Amino acid sequence: MSADRLSQLIALAREHDPALAGWLCRAVSDWRKGAALETALGLRGTAAMVLRDAAIREAAALMDPKGQLSTWARAEKLGLRIAAFRTSVWPRYRDNPDAETLGVNGALVAAFRAGRHVPRSPRQLFDILQNQSRDCRKAA
Repeated sequence: MSADRLSQLIALAREHDPALAGWLCRAVSDWRKGAALETALGLRGTAAMVLRDAAIREAAALMDPKGQLSTWARAEKLGLRIAAFRTSVWPRYRDNPDAETLGVNGALVAAFRAGRHVPRSPRQLFDILQNQSRDCRKAA
């Protein structure tokens, strides 16, 4: 998002919700002073974990679109992809909040930007992916 778009967003918020505009102004100010975007926006704790886990699940689904792999096999494959992403791709996106990408990398950028540590161990990833399976069964 460009600075002009942020200014437009703040102006729009001022018209409709001054409290929201104040929060957004403080967040943008903190971000411009060097705070991570997720910290400036107050995305930490449970909210950040929910965002991170959803992005991890999306990445796993994109890597196995036909659902042919077991949850454990997806977790192993995703762990290898996260390790490579962390060293070769994430540095290009970490300090550029305007940069966007699609597909698995897009989902991983979202996971890393959520503000929580992104695990790469198959066990931790398995737990995140398995929780989605339980959530889906409850909803059905």
